[in-house]
Amino acid sequence: MAQRVARPPCAIVVWHSLRLALAVVFLAGRAPGASLSDPAVDAYNVRAGTQTFAGLYQFTTNTLLVETAQAISAMGSGVIKFYLGTEVPRQSRINLGPNITNLLTLVRDEPSYHHVLEMPFQHFVMWAYPLDRKSVV
Repeated sequence: MAQRVARPPCAIVVWHSLRLALAVVFLAGRAPGASLSDPAVDAYNVRAGTQTFAGLYQFTTNTLLVETAQAISAMGSGVIKFYLGTEVPRQSRINLGPNITNLLTLVRDEPSYHHVLEMPFQHFVMWAYPLDRKSVV
């Protein structure tokens, strides 16, 4: 004879679902990059960072580089790692104009790179490669 499994009353299931939904709404309403710990921990001078290389998704009209840099900043990181070199169109989905001829003109004249370097990161880690093979000879 099969044993019958007791099911919780419908009201209990609804109550637990409602609590979960309220928790999600409450957490979603928190400010981006809001402090989740005490000030002593937040003042610690080393934080985890992440990179922005050849992202597979994009949600805004910003360039991939700017969008991911803003997300990294919003999570509270003071460190960003990104790519500089001939593969910029693939890595950051940015087409370089004819005036971008070296790394200096890339960071100075390309708006997305200039914008990211003006953001309030404390540390920038850049994988930099020459734009022109002649500059390595």
